[in-house]
Amino acid sequence: MLYWKDDVDLEYCKFCRDARYKPSRGRNQHQKKSPYAVLRYLSITPHLQRLYYSRATVEHMMWHATPQIEKGSMCHPSNAEVWKYFDRMYPDFAEELRNVRLALCTDDFAPQELLQLWHVSVRTYDHDMNLAFIMRAALMWIVNDLPTYGMTFGWSSTGVIGYPICIGDTRAFYFQHNRKACYFDCHRQFLLAHHSYRRNKKSFMKNRVENKVTRPRLTGDQILDRVANISPTVEMPLLLLDGYGRDYKWTEKRIF
Repeated sequence: MLYWKDDVDLEYCKFCRDARYKPSRGRNQHQKKSPYAVLRYLSITPHLQRLYYSRATVEHMMWHATPQIEKGSMCHPSNAEVWKYFDRMYPDFAEELRNVRLALCTDDFAPQELLQLWHVSVRTYDHDMNLAFIMRAALMWIVNDLPTYGMTFGWSSTGVIGYPICIGDTRAFYFQHNRKACYFDCHRQFLLAHHSYRRNKKSFMKNRVENKVTRPRLTGDQILDRVANISPTVEMPLLLLDGYGRDYKWTEKRIF
C-alpha cells in the first residue's frame, strides 16, 4: 500500500499488518525511522519545462524543425515514417514545433501526467524566444529489452516463434538436448537482396544460401484483426488455448 494522503501517518499496512518501518537498532528515540521500501516518483512535466528554460538545451529541442539531411536518409526520429504519420494524424499538435514527443522506458517508470500533457497542456517559458508558449507532449515510442517488448506488444517472446517482428515466420529451432530456442542465422533474411552475406555458405549455416525475403510487417489494423477475439485478460492458462505456441503467441490486447 502507499502511505499517502489519509494513510500518511500509519505505521502498519492496513491490509496485511506488516510494519512500515524497520526496527530501530539504537536507543535514540528521536532517530529518523527507516522504511522497508520507498516509492520515488519524478514528475516529468517540470523536467520537460526545464529543457526550454536553458539556452544549452532549448536549441536541441528545435533541431528536428531544421532540415539537416538529404531526402531518403535518416539520422533523427523526425525522419522516420511514424513521425510523419503522427503529424498527418494530429496537425494541431505538429503545428507547434516545440511540442514534445516522448519515448517511454517501461522499466519501473510510468509518468502519470501523460494525459494532462496531451489533453490539457502546460504553460512553458521559451528562453530562446523570450516568451511563453503552451507545451503539449505525446508518447510515441517505448524503449526496453525483448522480454518487456513482448509484454507491451501482447506477444510472448519465448520459444521458436517468440520474436514479435517475425510473428511466427522464422526458421528458429530448439537445441536437441536442452530445448533452448535458437535464432542462429535468422537475420540474413533482413538483408538487401544483393548483400554478400546472403551468398556466404561458410560463416553462417553451412552450405546454405539465403534467398528468403522478409514479409512486410503487419499494420496496426492487421494486428487488431488477429487479436480481436482475444480477451484483454486471459483467465485460463495460455497453453490450453487452441493453437497457442504453434500458430501464434498472442497473449492479450495491448496499446503497443
